[in-house]
Amino acid sequence: MQMVNLNEIKQRASAQSYQLGTQLYIQGKVRGLSVAGNTVTAIVSGQHDYHVTLVKDESLQGEPIQVSCSCPAAEYQDVCKHAVAVALLLENTPVSERVNEADSRAQLVSWFKQKSVDQLSDILMT
Repeated sequence: MQMVNLNEIKQRASAQSYQLGTQLYIQGKVRGLSVAGNTVTAIVSGQHDYHVTLVKDESLQGEPIQVSCSCPAAEYQDVCKHAVAVALLLENTPVSERVNEADSRAQLVSWFKQKSVDQLSDILMT
């Protein structure tokens, strides 16, 4: 299953947003790409750090990708430049290199379970 249809993102973004998003992607401004089920999250550095979420919802007609971003432009644009940058990174990142939140959480839980009570207390106190 394809997570995000880049053509849909391109059609829904303005030409300027797509161009600016492409520049953000090329400049390496997207970090923390994470996939959990049908949800993709990442942070895009611009004037501030913007949090982007893309959710694929097969039950929706017309626009199965729901886009949200913490930038001001997301209030009046369907797809902002930050969402474009995240979609481009997702499209160009092999599945084997994507961070899977469920796997990361399981690894973290396993790491904590290996610690003694004293070690956990030290971790919490620092």
